Amino acid sequence: MINGKIAVGIVGAGHITNQRHIPNFREAGAEVVALADVAEGRAARMAAKWDIPHAFTDYREMLALPEIDAISICVPPFVHKEVALAAFEAGKHVYLEKPPAMNEAEMIEIVKAGRQAGKLLMAGSNSVYWNRTQALKKMIDAGDLGEIYLVKSLGAGRRHIPRGWFRIKRLAGGGVGMDGGSHTIDRILYLLNTPKPVSVIAQTYDKFADYVPKASYLAIDIEEGTQTDVPRADVEDTVVAFIQFDNGCTFMMENAWAANISGGGGTWMYGTKAGVSLNPFTVYSETPQGILTDITPVVPEGPQTHVEALSHFVTCIREGRETESPGERSIVTMRILDAIYKSASMGGREVRLD
Repeated sequence: MINGKIAVGIVGAGHITNQRHIPNFREAGAEVVALADVAEGRAARMAAKWDIPHAFTDYREMLALPEIDAISICVPPFVHKEVALAAFEAGKHVYLEKPPAMNEAEMIEIVKAGRQAGKLLMAGSNSVYWNRTQALKKMIDAGDLGEIYLVKSLGAGRRHIPRGWFRIKRLAGGGVGMDGGSHTIDRILYLLNTPKPVSVIAQTYDKFADYVPKASYLAIDIEEGTQTDVPRADVEDTVVAFIQFDNGCTFMMENAWAANISGGGGTWMYGTKAGVSLNPFTVYSETPQGILTDITPVVPEGPQTHVEALSHFVTCIREGRETESPGERSIVTMRILDAIYKSASMGGREVRLD
């Protein structure tokens, strides 16, 4: 700790670190004391910008700092397991950005290492901690929706195609499924208390593989001129999945980086007592007199950044308690994603998980 604050080191000094993790950890009451990035000089530049005392090219040197309590992993998925295992071996707690790993097998290794080390692992989908999601979770747990038997989620961008490693399978593990899909799946599992998936039918499309992205979305290597973008993506830009859980609930998910429809999306839950839309937040029900009602819950709109999730992480470390985003749920997230890609590789045939 530093001056009574949880001390954090961040691996990766790209956009997510600069836009969210550094300022949001500070808002959460933690002290960011070190940055590490493999790009020569980048960690030092960002550390100077944010007045952070330590900067490293090799994250292992950062892990040797005794004052660091926790590590935040903000690098491409292909190195998540390596960094997480090293952090646990060094006795650090770990916040792991989504997607948490390349596959279920890697996630199992990460969770096992964290449990053996006795350190906290939080696999962070930040939207789980937004006020709207938290309010819906309380309603579901109180039984206000009754039995939830169908969930639909849509996330579509007109041309929301990221640049750089996001479009390279060996670095990212997949495309929009690993990117936005991992957040969506984790959020739905959280709301439904992590039911067991039993079957998946899915299809993926790469209709915009040759499209030249115009935005610098999280592509700091390209922005700084140290790399050029790949001419063609080898990951999917659209994923559609039909997921069946052991409690009878069906989850239909559609995510697209690029689509010739209006951008946007939302989440809809069908319950026997009430249904709900998360965007806009509306509860659909019926009075005892048979009058249909559309109710808009009054929920304070938080910043919808990472501050809520990172505040939870810091509080859990300080109080020595488990997080609401344990690694075990991310194992299920990756199991579903593995099945999505397997089903798509078989032309959309069903993959059984039971």
